[in-house]
Amino acid sequence: MLLRFTVFSVLILFLVPGEALARTVDKRFHESFDVSPGVTLFLDHGDGDVTITPWDQDVVDVEIRYQGEIKGFGFGEKMDFQVKFHQSKSRVEVIGHEKGTASIGFMYRNLKHYSYTVHAPAYAMLELEGDDGDVRIEDWGAEITVRLDDGDLTLTNSSGERTDLRLEDGDARIAGVRGHLLVETDDGDIVLSDSEITRGKLKLEDGDLILRECRGNFQINVDDGDITMSRVKLGTAAIRSEDGDLELALLKSDDMDLEIVTGDGSVNLVLENGISAKLSIRTDDGRISVDLPEVMNLERGSHHVTGDILSGKGKIQVNTDDGNVTVRGSGRQVG
Repeated sequence: MLLRFTVFSVLILFLVPGEALARTVDKRFHESFDVSPGVTLFLDHGDGDVTITPWDQDVVDVEIRYQGEIKGFGFGEKMDFQVKFHQSKSRVEVIGHEKGTASIGFMYRNLKHYSYTVHAPAYAMLELEGDDGDVRIEDWGAEITVRLDDGDLTLTNSSGERTDLRLEDGDARIAGVRGHLLVETDDGDIVLSDSEITRGKLKLEDGDLILRECRGNFQINVDDGDITMSRVKLGTAAIRSEDGDLELALLKSDDMDLEIVTGDGSVNLVLENGISAKLSIRTDDGRISVDLPEVMNLERGSHHVTGDILSGKGKIQVNTDDGNVTVRGSGRQVG
């Protein structure tokens, strides 16, 4: 009975005269707002790409270009695009809104161009929300909050006290960041380079994590992805991984307190000469290899190794289930 009703409904759709949908939307918006320190820019950009760069004017300047078309057959609201601009004393809001789909029928939507180009003083705090659009921010001096679904993020040279980035499937490319950093992503990769992080929290589901030329304190959680560090100087760091492999090339640090816990992934540590730490390695079924001439009081068991690297000032602790663990010295600056 349900099948016959569905077939009948589809036949009615084709037999009853409907409206042929064919509409092209080509719009441009340009607004400017006078601002002062303490202002927040909120931008809801949907599927649009965003580029934000600083300038030396106390003005938030926004240019938006939207170009798309819809074709098909059915009944529904015509395609259109509008932008809501609003300014209060300490907040500028820019909200893009696409509308127009066939409520009954078939349609084809082709988004040819959708972009936001923003110039603003670097002291403006940023709050961005988007769907599929990519975001690029550079040379920023205030706090940044970004929420993206499928879009990619590129952030270069940010010195705000706090940077909060949450992505679903997109990748994050981050360089030259200072202060507190939070990055979360489900299926995307995170690449962090040339950054000094006071407190960093990095969380990934299926993506890979790469750190290059960084220093700071980190809490890292990765499910299925690999973790790679090159020329990284760690303070306090806790790393949790399920199935991914860890390749960590670490620089000398006076206050290293490193804890690594993995499931099935292997751990390969390459330590710069001069690192001082108490070393403790335990594994259930994996193999352990330690090649460090500076290790003293070395004790080996069937599933564990302990010892002191030089004076044992810091701490390096590794615990794995099935993964192998290798620790060796670099004999030079690592990288």
